[in-house]
Amino acid sequence: MKKLGVTKEIEKISEGNEAAIKEITEIIIRQTSKKLALIDLYLKNNNWEGLKDVAHFFKSNFLALNLSQFSKLVETLNTEAGLDVETTKKQAQELAAICRQIINELTYKP
Repeated sequence: MKKLGVTKEIEKISEGNEAAIKEITEIIIRQTSKKLALIDLYLKNNNWEGLKDVAHFFKSNFLALNLSQFSKLVETLNTEAGLDVETTKKQAQELAAICRQIINELTYKP
C-alpha cells in the first residue's frame, strides 16, 4: 500500500520543530484511534448520524494533512450516510482503512 505522506505533512505544519512534531503526531494518533473505534461501533449499530459526525471530523483534518484525495469519500459519508446502507458500509470501511493506515504510518516509522 502506498504511503500517505502524513509524517511529511506534520513536519511541514510544525516547521520542523521536534517537540511540535511529537505533540501533533500523538494528537493525531489518539484522535484517529478514537474515531476508528467509533466507525466500527456506528457501523455495528447502523448509527448513520454518528458516521456523518465522524466523516465531518475527518473532512478538515484530511485537508490539513494534504489528503484531499479522500475529500469526496468523507463528503459523501457526511451528507449521504444511511441512504444506501451497502454503499455506506463500504465507504465507512474504506474510511476505517485510511484511519488504520494513518495510525500505522505515524506509529511505525522506518
